[in-house]
Amino acid sequence: AVVSTQSTGRHTRYLTGISRSKRHLSSVKLLRRRSDFNSHFSNPEPTLTTFVASWAGPCSVVVPELEAISCETGAPLLIVDVDKHPHLACEQGVTALPTTTLAKEGRILTKFAGVNARKRLSTFLPGEP
Repeated sequence: AVVSTQSTGRHTRYLTGISRSKRHLSSVKLLRRRSDFNSHFSNPEPTLTTFVASWAGPCSVVVPELEAISCETGAPLLIVDVDKHPHLACEQGVTALPTTTLAKEGRILTKFAGVNARKRLSTFLPGEP
């Protein structure tokens, strides 16, 4: 699926062609403010964060995959554009794109760069094969 962005007034969403439910739309967010990252990261439930850039081809592959995983498992997904938040990417040790983390209560359970998110997250999220 081709990834593009569209402004929805509230925030920008990556459009991927995946059918979306209202629950899914509310669990995927594009980072606007640092405080949103802090509250997302410290959530008592597992949360997904992916660091992406519009110019990095693999990001267009991983975002739809993570959106689907978020929808299936209920784990909120926060998309961080590294061009808009370079300091946050640096603080989180992002050295390759895309980089994805799964965190719970402010602790990173797993972190990986690249695609194949489903395979890499399967042992950490409920409902994943």
